Amino acid sequence: MSVVFHINNQKKGAGQAPVLTVAECLDLVEGLIQFGFDETDEDFALEEFYASPLSRFECLVVGIDGQSGRGFEIGYEEEEKAYNVRVNTPAAAADWRLAITFMQALARKLGSPIIKEDGVSFTAENITAFDYEHDITYGIEVFCKQALESGSSIIFGVFRPVYIDRNLAQELLNSSDRLTRFEELVHRTQYTDAYSANQQFYINREDDSIIGNYTLTQELPTILPYQPYVEYDNQEMLGEREVSQWLLTLVCYEDEDDPESYYALGEMDYDSFIQKLDPEKYSFLDGGYIVVSGLSKEEMAGFLE
Repeated sequence: MSVVFHINNQKKGAGQAPVLTVAECLDLVEGLIQFGFDETDEDFALEEFYASPLSRFECLVVGIDGQSGRGFEIGYEEEEKAYNVRVNTPAAAADWRLAITFMQALARKLGSPIIKEDGVSFTAENITAFDYEHDITYGIEVFCKQALESGSSIIFGVFRPVYIDRNLAQELLNSSDRLTRFEELVHRTQYTDAYSANQQFYINREDDSIIGNYTLTQELPTILPYQPYVEYDNQEMLGEREVSQWLLTLVCYEDEDDPESYYALGEMDYDSFIQKLDPEKYSFLDGGYIVVSGLSKEEMAGFLE
């Protein structure tokens, strides 16, 4: 679910003005960045990326680090000769405010109105009157009811998913201020100091089954799923194959600052780790993920006994 707006490109002579580059789009709002591509990747062509026209990409997820919860998408439709701005439902209020600021700047630059997908037209001046709180409220109700019926629902933030289970869904629906409670939830999940552990998969050569694995490192506060599942980014890779077992690798070190001193202390069944984990050693980040406090080498060894 989402709300989409279109802003026609500026005409130039008998044709259209050149499509704005990624850099030109981001420069429309101070502090605006993209979240979809890893700019620290050594193979990432940074200068080429920012000099590329927006039309080169299907869309870019943009926002401001520290403010955006889900961000918003920008793109360019060649057939319509128009820029589009998509805000997912539900988004945080901060996402809507940034999207509106971006649309105002783009509309003024192009001298074009802002057209909502249903045909309703706004100017750069009156787009601020758009009732985005209604869209947020509607989205919260839809996703919470889905969680109550199926057990969970997931929305995607700028850095990581937000997992809503039945308990969290009921809490949101019972809140006297759903919008604020939802925004707090999204912001907390995206901006935690804990390390977000990555899923890894490998094939068991004995029976060709798929093993899922997470890593927990000594003294490092880490985000882990309470009950592991194949996350969205890995679903296409695995296809219809199911994970036969989830494991957790415990990593320790002799010297935190010396990468060569890190070693695998051992591995264990993931569910067994969760069952043995002292409740005082973790807290729930959302309805499906926990933040495990930094464990000492001795504490880690205790899990393997």
